[in-house]
Parts: sequence; structure tokens; C-alpha cells
Amino acid sequence: MDTYDEFEELLDIGDSYNTFNKLYDKPGDYKKMQFIINEVKRYDVFDFISRVSALNLIPENQNKSILFDALIESLLTLNRSEYNSSIKISSGKFRKIINQLDKMNLKMSLDPAETLFVENVMFYNNYSIFTGINYLPGYCLQMMIDILFLQKNNFHVDFLKSASKLICLVLNISNFAATELGYNLEGLKRLEANNIIIPDNSKLKHMVQLVIVDDNYIQNLIEDDFLIEELYSTFGDGDIETALNAEQQKFFTKPFIKVGDDKTIVLNISVLSSFVFHKIIWLADKYGYKEELINAYNVSVWKDCRKSLSILGHKKIKEKDLGIDLVECSNFKEVLLNVCNNQIMIITCLCDDGKDYSEDMIFDMYPVDHFSELLDKRISYFYEKLSEQGIKQEDIFHIIIINSFGRRIMAGMNTKCFYRPIALNPYDLRCIAINERSNSVFLPRYIRSKSKLQSGVPNLFSELNSIEIYVNSDYSFYLNDDFNPKNNALYIAPGDSIDYIIRAAKKEKRHLVESYNEGYFTEVILNDETRNIYTELALGIPRASLLAKFKNIDIWIYSGEIIEYEELNLYFSIVDAISYWIEECRGIIENYNFVFDIIKLQIKLSGKLKEYYYSVEEKNNWIDMISINKNENDILLTWTPNAFRLLNYKDNSNEQQMIGTILDILGELTIEGNIDKKQLESIFRNHFKKKFFSIDYLNNPCMKPLVDSNFHKVKSEDENELLDDIGSRVLASGKWTYGIVKDEDRPTISNYVVAYLYGLLQEQVKNLNPKYLVELLCYDLEKIMYNLVLFQNRYAYDVACYPEKREEMFGDFNELNKVSRALKFLAEYIAACPPNGTKILGEWQYEKLLAICSLIIEWAYKNDLFYYKIFNTPVEILKSDRVGMKQEEFTKLETINIKVREDQLNYNSSSDFRERLPYEAFPNIDEELNAAFLDEYQFSFDDFCNSIFGMISYGDNNNSEVKKADRSELIYWIVQNNTSLNSDKVEKIIQYISLTKRNDFLKPGRPYRPEDVYPWRFNRELSFTRRPVIIRENEVIWGNRQLFHMLKFTIDLIYEGKLKTRKKKLTTLIGKVSNKRGDDFNNQVYSKINEIGTFVVDKNLKKINHKNIADENGNTLGDIDVLYIIPNRKLIVLSEVKDFNFSKSPYEMDLEYQKMFVDKGDKKCFATKHRRRALWVNEHLEDVKIQYGLEGDGWSIKDIFIVSEAIISNAFYDVGATIVTYGEMTKKRLESI
Repeated sequence: MDTYDEFEELLDIGDSYNTFNKLYDKPGDYKKMQFIINEVKRYDVFDFISRVSALNLIPENQNKSILFDALIESLLTLNRSEYNSSIKISSGKFRKIINQLDKMNLKMSLDPAETLFVENVMFYNNYSIFTGINYLPGYCLQMMIDILFLQKNNFHVDFLKSASKLICLVLNISNFAATELGYNLEGLKRLEANNIIIPDNSKLKHMVQLVIVDDNYIQNLIEDDFLIEELYSTFGDGDIETALNAEQQKFFTKPFIKVGDDKTIVLNISVLSSFVFHKIIWLADKYGYKEELINAYNVSVWKDCRKSLSILGHKKIKEKDLGIDLVECSNFKEVLLNVCNNQIMIITCLCDDGKDYSEDMIFDMYPVDHFSELLDKRISYFYEKLSEQGIKQEDIFHIIIINSFGRRIMAGMNTKCFYRPIALNPYDLRCIAINERSNSVFLPRYIRSKSKLQSGVPNLFSELNSIEIYVNSDYSFYLNDDFNPKNNALYIAPGDSIDYIIRAAKKEKRHLVESYNEGYFTEVILNDETRNIYTELALGIPRASLLAKFKNIDIWIYSGEIIEYEELNLYFSIVDAISYWIEECRGIIENYNFVFDIIKLQIKLSGKLKEYYYSVEEKNNWIDMISINKNENDILLTWTPNAFRLLNYKDNSNEQQMIGTILDILGELTIEGNIDKKQLESIFRNHFKKKFFSIDYLNNPCMKPLVDSNFHKVKSEDENELLDDIGSRVLASGKWTYGIVKDEDRPTISNYVVAYLYGLLQEQVKNLNPKYLVELLCYDLEKIMYNLVLFQNRYAYDVACYPEKREEMFGDFNELNKVSRALKFLAEYIAACPPNGTKILGEWQYEKLLAICSLIIEWAYKNDLFYYKIFNTPVEILKSDRVGMKQEEFTKLETINIKVREDQLNYNSSSDFRERLPYEAFPNIDEELNAAFLDEYQFSFDDFCNSIFGMISYGDNNNSEVKKADRSELIYWIVQNNTSLNSDKVEKIIQYISLTKRNDFLKPGRPYRPEDVYPWRFNRELSFTRRPVIIRENEVIWGNRQLFHMLKFTIDLIYEGKLKTRKKKLTTLIGKVSNKRGDDFNNQVYSKINEIGTFVVDKNLKKINHKNIADENGNTLGDIDVLYIIPNRKLIVLSEVKDFNFSKSPYEMDLEYQKMFVDKGDKKCFATKHRRRALWVNEHLEDVKIQYGLEGDGWSIKDIFIVSEAIISNAFYDVGATIVTYGEMTKKRLESI
């Protein structure tokens, strides 16, 4: 093709097969096929056909079945009498013929497979079927089975029996072949090969046997000669030209052929599922049920689609309230669903209603109907009606579901939509629901993102190809830095959809198991892949249930019906813990032979529910707190409150008792008679490996459980969209063009981006209706605080229990912090500049605002990295129209941050096991702190705490998570309930912890600094962290968790010496506290080195050998914090000990760098002071030797820093100082200085 236009003329965008037919050289293939047939005549045709059929059992040949089918169909066009040879074709000759087939032009019609190679179908057991390249064979057959045998219907028993026999026939044949070859869901992966794969002769012979079936087996199973006759194709029917059709073969409706000798060949095993579906409809027609069956099928599929959409968060809207009437008939169905709180999704389902359904063709075309005309009419109707309700077209999304069972349904639309509709089949939708269930608004976001692409050739294949690219590109179509899909046509070829489908199948692993309810089966899906734990897909009644699967036994752990809400967490905690520990004992359990195939362990609670939550120290044995009742493989464990409370212990010893007891019970159900529990010691060796966790929210309101702890997130889709807009705006400004930005312009372009984003924030906020806006922010911030505190307290335990999820957990923690920063900034902005518009805030727009806030923080942070010369990363305007930066320095910084954060998480969550560090009490701190606060703020520290606790108490009387009170009433209530407070003090305290309205967000006014409103800076006086209360006119709004966190944060600022002060008393006190903290840390370092035992250690040295450490003028050089000596290396190490807080922002990094390494006139930095002491020691080496009794020559001096947290400036300013963090202090590290 010379031009794209020529290529486009050949494309039939509605029919890929029509496109193929325009390009296909059928006469050439006709001659080649004639030649092959003539060759085959020389050999045993049945032997040859069975080998060709067996090639369908090779995964890499999945999409080659078109070639195999054409060959087999062509062979069947000749009369049986023309095949009279009994000679078996040689392996080499067979390969030669197949290679000729592989070179046919028909191969142009091959597309990558878009279905699983094998799929599970459930019919009173689990069966693997081969799907080939057929239309949803597994999904369609499973839905048909459910309609016939799991749903109430009026079908005649003879019809059901016949259908059952046909289903059993194809399922047993398929499953036997898949099992023999070791094919299963676990082994599924994307396999592609350009050419037909032919296995070695031995393997091919084995596969041939799998496509040959004993006639007696078929006869005994079906028991109906009329039905049996419908299975078999015959020779002498059709012609080669028709056989070269890439879509349909006649033998598909009769996919067996008799060989003689009581044997039958399956002509294509991957057609069997589609065949049996087709044959069931044929049978239904014979019994007069065809229309009823197809309608039931379409209704069932429609319900399944609605379920998938519900999982994705889209619920039905009452269309009558909008003045809308829906159309629902046998082949056309509609529903209106919500998108967040202010947008609409139109779902249209086009169904095959069986009109003109052919007995002779499975894969046909649905007869041309009025779908296109009806679609245009309906979408115009919806737009008109929704417009009357004030809903704009940009808030309307449209999905068309194509529901067929083999026949292609064609439809188009002329009506121009704001967003181009997408077409999905029901199985596509199910896969999306599985993969994206935790990603809210996935489909509308995808539709909007795809609509922004340049319009090219519509999808000729599954929409999942495009979705897979979108998901793998961080939920965007940004593929690389050299390509902008909005300015260039993006054509998406088939092949990627299978990865998406495999991921969904493996994520769910849906299959049928024997239920804990006697005589029933139930469908289960994967809950924990590492431990092979499953959960029920659908529960008839509310209960907790998990299935632990082993090679030798299935163990159900389940509760009875859950009646009361308070039971929910208890039952789920117990069932989850037992299933976890049983699976952790896999190495024990799988060594024994059980009498039963399944064991059912039921949990029952006794006693008062509230007593389960008491926090008391129990000293009983766990086994004494439960009762055990057994009836063969049915076990009932009845729990008491004491049994549950025992497990809320500081280590996992009581959990070990619990699982030991359960193993004893299981042991009685083995042939061996008992289970050896010696391995339990190693399984429970790590005491952090602990499932039960008590939450003391009475003493820590942050941990009070939430009914709904899900929170809005910063979505990468929104960030990607904004990054595209930023690049376009930068280029449109005319100040920059493609290529590297000048170094001196890096801060300028960063500031430009921040200013653009801030303008967006202002524009989007000002028109909003303020009603409930502050409440929404406070509610989400309460959720964030709960999740953060829970995470920080559980981290060490969760990582010990689920080490495979460590990276995922840390990613979740980073996401929480990212959302927290964005939410707090948005809350600060709206508190200062409340909107006064009428526009209702949509959830999607809310998340877009969070993304804007997050990117403002990110870009301003980058600007500071440039401003303080921490980074020297080039900034480039990319060909993709984005502003890009190399990631090496960012990665280096993130690596340091991750290490520090993980150390902090481990430290904060391990208080029960951590060795208590030496700390001397600070005398008179209460009195001094009260006096200093009174001087600084006109209220004491006790007043401050009492007012905070008063507000928390007031809030506890309100069941809502967001607390609201009239300002005067709140002050009055607090004063009435605390005699040490008065209205004036409480008023000042509320003012001190509140965010209020001001004229300009960026100009806070005196006594504050502009930096106090910069959300990328830490320890700001006007931050939400410091001021979690929002004043709206006379109303006070807050959340108890954030309020309590503010109190703890303020205390931490005092202890860490970071509380900003303006008056002398508090400044002096905080200086004293900081000095004391430094002394404590110095003692901790000394003690830790001393405990190693191999070093000579000393601390706080002002003199050595009675000589002051001073310069030539007698001026002191300061103390040596810690000195340690490594005798075997003749090395004396001088350690300057600094209890620094980790520098989170570039501003703090610069301050750290200046204090550590930069002299300013006469004011020397820490490094210079320490170096001077080291020089003095080097000059007085003999004095050191005398004081510490060191002998011989060759002694040397090394100066280092030992710090509490990593010093980032040392890494980025190339200072080269030797710095050891407290966490790194080991014998090996200290010796390797």
C-alpha cells in the first residue's frame, strides 16, 4: 500500500472478515488445498485427520485452528470411497503437508487468540474445556448450565436429561485431554508462535489418543440414537471453496466422525463447547422451548452484566424520577446507572434473540435488524431527557454490551456523542469487574481518556486490547516520551487482551467445591493466592467462611448465620486467623492421610458480645476457654469471650496454643491417628507473626473503628490528564519549546507549572456549592487518619504474616500519605477561601481537585530541589508534549526515604518487643511547660490539653465522624465540664487550633510567614496538622481523630525542639528539652557500642590525659561525644553524635546541610568543629594512648558522625563525610569505618 487512504479503502470497519476477504487470494489457496488432498489420498485419512485434530491441543496453535479446520473440512468434501489407503503417513511427510498448510494465504486471517486456552466449566464438578478462537465458549456454556440446572424453570425433564448427557459428553472428553496434558488455570500464559507447532512423534501420538473416543462410551452416555446421529459428520458434503471460509465450517455442528473399529475422532476439541450450546438450542426447538430458553439466557446474562457493573460501583438510577422510560425486549435492554454522585452511565445491551437461528451454522451473522436506528433514536432520547434535568452531555457515558452466543451482531451509530461509546461483551465486563473492582470509576475514566485520542480505525477486536494498554500505561494512553496519542492516530492491534483475561482468571480462580452444607456444592474464588485460601462467591445467608485447600484435604472454617453487626468483626477475625495458621502449617498437614476428603470446622460464639471487646490481661489456657463437639468430619468450636481475649496477647504464643489444639483435632481424623506438632515452634518463632490485634481506642481516639474506612484517592488517571495539560500549557506559553530547558530556567518552569495548577484549583473551587464541602473533607481526613494509625501500629506484624505483600503494603502507606497531604492542602485552601457558588461537587471532580493539590505539592517540591541546588536533573520538553525529568536523582532520594520510612514503621509498630531505651526523666517539665505556654499563648499547656480532651468528649456524644458545634455552645459545654477552664482560655485555644477565612490564601498576614501556607513545607503554623478545626461563620467543625493527632503532634514538636516560638520562656524550655534529648541519645549510642563488648568506649570527653581539648588560644573545641577504639585495627574513632530529625523537605535538607557542613564567618558548622577536635586528638595521640593504655605505634584517628536518622545532604551535596545511623550500628559496621 502506498498510502493510508488505499489501506483504509480495503478496510471494512464493521466486519474484519469482510476486510480479510478483500485481501484474500482464495484461488491460490484452492490449488494448494487440492494438492494437499491428493497427497492425503495416499494415506489412511482417519489417521491423518486425528493428527491434524490433535494439533489443536498445542497452546501455541490456538489461533491456527482456522487452518486445521479448513484442511479437515476440505478432506470431508470428498466421498469416503476416494480414501482407500490404510498406509499411516510418516512423521516427516505429515510435517511437510502441515508446513504447506502453514504457507497458505488463509493464514492472513489469523489473529492472536483472545480467549483462554483452557477454561473451567462447572457442572457438579470442575471441567477444563478448550476454547480455541470461538466466541466465549466457556462463559456461554456456563450460563446455559446455570439456567438449565441451577435456576427454576419449566423445561421438560426429557429435554434436561438430553441436554445433560450432551454436556457431560463434551465436558468429559475435554477435561480428560486437558488433565492428561497437565493443562490448568495455574499454567495459563500468553503463548504465541508465527508458525504451526508440531510436537515430536511420541507426544503427537499421545495427543492423537486424546481426540479418539470409544463409540461404546458415547452410546452408553447418550443412550439416544437420534441424538448420537446428530454428533457425526460424513464424507462427501460441501466443497473446498466453502471450506476455505475463515469463519465457519459445516462440521462445527457435527464435530465427530466415525472411524470404524468402534472409534470416533473429535474433529476439533475446541469447538465442542460451542457445539453443545448450539445443540441445546436445537434440542429446545424440538421441544418447543427455543424462544423461552434464549430469553432466559439473555435475562441471565443481563443480570450478570448488571452484577459486574455493580461491583465496579455503578448502581441503578430510578429512571422514572428523570422522566425516562426504558426499552426492554428480547433483543434490546437498557438501564441507567450512576457514575459517582452527579453523572450518568447508559448501558445498552444488544442480544441475539434466536431470530432465524440456523441448525447448520454456529458462527453466523445475526440477521440485519433495526439496532443502528434504535441506538440513534434512544441516545437522542436520553440526551434530551437528561438535558431537561440539567445533566450535560459531558456527564453522560455510554456502554454497549454485545450479548451473543456465536453469531455476530452488527450495529452502528450516527448520533454524535460527547464521549465515544465502547462495546464490550459480557465476559469482557466480568474480567474488568475482577481486575478493576478496587479502582472506582474505572470505565468512565477509560472512556473519557480514550475519547481524547485521535479518531482512527475503530476496534475490530476486543476492547480489552485497548484497556490492557491503558492499564499498563499507568491508566493512560501515554505510551512513551516520543509519542503523543492525542496528536497522532493510535491503532491498537489484537493480542494484549489475553493478558488481561488471564490476569482476571488467575485473580479469581473460580471453581466448584463441596460445601460445608451437606450434599451441596458451592463456587469459590481466590482469597489468598500464597496460602491457597478461597472464599465463597455467593452466600445464601450472611456468614464468615473460608476454605483452606491442601493436596490431601479441604478444610472449611465457617460461622453460622451472623445476626448482629457486633458479631461481624469477631467471626471474620476468627475465621481469617484459623485459615491463615492452618495454611501456614501446610508442611505439617500435607504429610498425613485423612479419613475424609473434606473437614468442616464451624465457629460459634457464646456469652455476651460486648465481653469479647474487654481489654483485660488473661492468664488462662486457651483450650480451657472453648468447647469442642465432633461428629465425624463436622467439628464445632464454641468460643467464650475469654478465648477471644486470650489471643489479644503481646506475642503469638496463645495463637500457637489455638492452632496446636486444632491440629490435635485434625489428627484424630487421620489414618495415622495424630499429628506431630514439633514444627510449630519454627512456624511461630517470629513473635511478630501475629494475626490478632487489639485496638485501644479509648486511650487513642485515632484508632476508633470506622464503619466505612474507604477514602477518596489521588488517581493516576487524573494526574496523567493534568500532566498532559501542563505540557500543552507550557508549550502554548511560547516561553519554552522542545528540548532541554536551560539550567537557570528550571525554577522558572517549575514555578510556572505551580502557578498554572494553583489557578486551576482556584477556578474549580470558586463555583462550588459550599454545602457539606468541609464535612466531606473532614470525613475523608478522619478515614485517612484511622488507616494511617492502624497501618503504623500493624506494619511489623502484617509484614511478618504476609512477607510477599511487603512492597504492596508500603505502596499503600505511601498512597495514604500522598492523599493525606492533598486532602489537608485542599482543606486549608477551602477553609481560607470558601466557595460561594451553586455547582454540586461531583466525586470525580473531587478526586480531580485532590490530583491538582497533589501535583502542586509535587512540583513545588521539585522547584525547591532546584532552588536549594540539591538536584541537578535536566528538565526537558518532550516530543510527547510533556515536561520531563530524568529519574536517577529522584530514585536515589526515594531509596533513602523508603529506608527511613520503613525503619520508622518497624519501630512504631514493635513497641511490645522493643528494648526500652535509657531515658532520664526531665525534672519539673509540667510546671515549666505550663508557665512557658502561658507566657507564649496566654493559656497553659494543661489548659490546652484539657480543652482538646473536652472537645473530644463533646464529639463522642455525636455519632457522626464529623463533629459540628456552635462556637459559643461548645465553649460553654467545655467550661461547664472542666472547672479549671474559663471561656476566654477556651476561646483562645480554639482560635489557636483553627483554620479560618481570609482574603488571600497565599497572604496569611502577620505574625505568620508566607511559608506557613506552603503545603510542601513541613511544620507550618497554618497547616491542617496543627489546626484540624475549621471555623465556618459561628460553626466549629472537626474530627476527633485528627484533633487527637494534633495534640500528639504538638507534643512531638516540643520534644523534638521543632515547635516555633516567639517568646523567651518557651524558646528556652524547648532548647533545654532538645539538649536533654541530645544527651539521652548520646547515652543511647554509648550504651549500644559498649554492649557490643569488643571496643574500648568513652563519652563526653572534655579532657584527655588531663589536658583540655582546646585550640592554641585556650578556647575549648567542645566535647568528644563518644570515642571508641578498635584495638585490632589500631584505630581510634571520634564520634560526633547528633539526634537529628529526618529532613523531609528540600528546605529542611538545606538547613541540615548548612548546619552540618557550611561555615558562616566565625560560626562554624558541626563538621568543621568535629574536624578540629579530630586534629587536636591526632596531635595528642600519645595522650590518648596513655589515657587508654594503648601500646605500640601505627595508631590512627577517624572522625565520624553517628545520627538518629539518615543525613540526606551528605548524599546529595557530595560532602563525603562518614555518617552512621543509629539503626546501622552493628559490630560489623562500626569495625568497617
